Order: sequence, then C-alpha cells, then structure tokens
Amino acid sequence: MKVFLKNIFYFSISFLLLFAFLEFKLSHLNNSYKYKRECLESKLDSIEILVLGASGMTQGVDPSNFKLYGYNLSNVSQTLFYDCRLTLKYLDRMPNLKFVVIGLSYTSFGEQLFDGIEFWRDFFYFQFWDINYPETKKYDLRKYSKYFLYGPENTFTFLKQNFKTNQISGLKENGFLWTDSLQNNPSISFEKGFQNVRHHNSEFKLNRINENKKDLMELISKLKEKNITPILITPPLYKTYSIYMSDQIQKINSELIRSITDSFHCAFYDYSHSSIFSKKDFYDNNHLNFIGARKLSVLINQEISNSIKSSH
Repeated sequence: MKVFLKNIFYFSISFLLLFAFLEFKLSHLNNSYKYKRECLESKLDSIEILVLGASGMTQGVDPSNFKLYGYNLSNVSQTLFYDCRLTLKYLDRMPNLKFVVIGLSYTSFGEQLFDGIEFWRDFFYFQFWDINYPETKKYDLRKYSKYFLYGPENTFTFLKQNFKTNQISGLKENGFLWTDSLQNNPSISFEKGFQNVRHHNSEFKLNRINENKKDLMELISKLKEKNITPILITPPLYKTYSIYMSDQIQKINSELIRSITDSFHCAFYDYSHSSIFSKKDFYDNNHLNFIGARKLSVLINQEISNSIKSSH
C-alpha cells in the first residue's frame, strides 16, 4: 500500500508539473486577442479613428490609409456585443478619438458567438480582454486555463513545435489583417459562395436581433455623448456571395439600419454590392485582399474628410 501511494504521489506531482509547464508556455503564445490588446493599449492616446466589426473589417480596412491616426479593433467573427464592450471599456482612455467606424456584416444583427461553432472565441475574450459573455458558464475551465482554452489537440501540436507557432501571421500593429491577392483563387466561386451564405444563414437567429440592436444603440449613444462621430458601413461582398443572400435577412438589416441612422442621425455607407470592387480586390467570396482593403480604406478616409469639412 505504501508503494502504491508513493507511486500515486509521484505521478500526481509529475502531472502537476507538466500541467504548470504547459500553462506557462501557452500563456506566452501570441494570438490576435492578446496582440490586439497590447497594440491598442500602447496607442490609446493617439487613436483618432477606431474601426470595429468582424473579419470583413479586419481584412478590409487598413488604417494606414487614413489621414487621421487609426486603429482597427475588429476581429474574426467579432459580434456587436464585443464591439460595444471593447469600445466602452477603453472609451475614457482615448482622449483624441473623433470617429468610430462600425462594420455591419450580413449576420451582425442575428448572431452571437455563443450560438455557433465559434463559441470558443467567447473564452478568448474572457481571458485576454476580461469581457464575459453572460451566457457562458461561470466555472467553465476554458475561462481560467490556457490548456483548456486551446484544447489538448492544439496544445500538443504546439508542444511538438516547441511552442514556436505564429498565430498572428499578416496581422499588423494597426490591427489590419493583410491577406494576399491569389491568382485563380478556387475559394472564389458560386459553389463556395452558396456554401458560405448557407452557413451564415444558419447562424442568423431572430431571437438575437433585439439584444444586438440594443448593444449598437448603446454604443452609438455613448459616442454621441462624447461628441465622437459614429459611421456605419457594410464591407464589400463579391457577387459569388451576394447573389445568394436571403431577401428576408437583407430586409431585416435594412430596416434596422434605417431605424438606427434615423434615430441618431449618423451616416451609413453600404459597400456590400458596390461596383467599385472587382474580383481582383477579393481574397475570397466575402473578404477583401490587401488591394481591395486599400481601396475601401481610401473611400472611408474620404467620407471622414468630407464629414470634417462639413462640420466646419
């Protein structure tokens, strides 16, 4: 019995040491959440334009094309819940903030991460931004452990790579995610576009509309209180995607945006069907590449410049 207990003791110590080692190494890995927070917090005093939204904005807006100093705080699949709370978390620490560009995707009003296959992102926002989505379980280990956050499979992949992995490839210090222009990109096709839209339609939940609208209205209201100008935009989509979009969802989006812009008297620019963008501007069916991002960013900069001129 003593030998057995001794073996159990040594095994437990070995397991705890391994777990502590993995936690330590994983805590030093970079990812888009950790990197964006570090970059944002280093630039708070300088930011004049803040960009929000999901991946269409992350890959589609490069603040280096703005005349004013900008930072792109959008992220892949980022919802209005996080757009609102991230901005309000830092609003009082951005003394020079003048404009907030809010990207609204096809599914923004009907989507929460918690409902879909990317629910795991909620735990990254909790660990790296200290923002809790209220429907996640209080004692879920993914909130407190890097091992459980990344999962066993990813953890041991990182271990085999000696934790030398780049999870922020293409991500710039200004928050823009640079993506290349691919020749004859097979992901740009009507078949792929149909699959993309079908997946996004399945993630649009009617019961989420009111809470997303409330979050957006709260954000705009707080910005207005501080004399910060909100600008709403929908990023460009290629025809292989836009042709399949649900008429019902588009009608819902249009009515919601019209209601909000009428209530707050804020500008809205819809680039989703814009003929300005062609296939060479896209990385895939619903994301721009660096060429298209430059074009969109210049357009946004022009709208901001026009806004500044009209206010004087």
